[in-house]
Amino acid sequence: MAKGPSITDGVAAIIARVYREHPKWKAPEIRSEASYLLCAKNPELPSGWPSLSAVQKVLAIVRKKEKELPHDPQEKPWSTAMLDDYPISPEATASVLKVWKFRIEKENTFTIREAKWAARLSGLLEDIEKLSWRASQYARTELMFQLIGRPFDSIVLDKLLMGLPAGIGTFMEFLALLAEQKEDLESGIKDGVEQIRELIQAKQIKRKGGKP
Repeated sequence: MAKGPSITDGVAAIIARVYREHPKWKAPEIRSEASYLLCAKNPELPSGWPSLSAVQKVLAIVRKKEKELPHDPQEKPWSTAMLDDYPISPEATASVLKVWKFRIEKENTFTIREAKWAARLSGLLEDIEKLSWRASQYARTELMFQLIGRPFDSIVLDKLLMGLPAGIGTFMEFLALLAEQKEDLESGIKDGVEQIRELIQAKQIKRKGGKP
């Protein structure tokens, strides 16, 4: 029986994302959800892929890395007191403060990692809500790659940011779906995996030109 495609960094990041969304799930449940999402994106993938053993290997890495997160300064709340250790350009400071204010008013957290990305993207996005959203997407995707012990690949997010097609590969395309999910800051953050499931179903219906 064919083992199926190799577990790329993109696939591992998806497994990590499912785990982060459902930390109490066991490996078989995570494998089932990851398999559903991946096969929905690419129906040609073998049924039941990735294997349980492959998922367990990824989860072992993720859980080990996750134990280090409380000690990762980038996951701590941001404030201007952090500028000595994590400086941002004076030109970006005003935008970062506005994003922080936006998060406080919505009773959402704002991490050092998100402040870093808000500063980097501030010259491209004037709308504070959009800047907050994009900074969160970059930060969360970067975290997923950190959890699997791989260098952060931002190509898909960069293409989306520039309004370019992000279709550079089946699995990286799927990461783009993660990045496109906008947080509903008024009613709370919806389950990311459920958002992706709905998006995939909507795309399938649209392609068929039918109704659910």
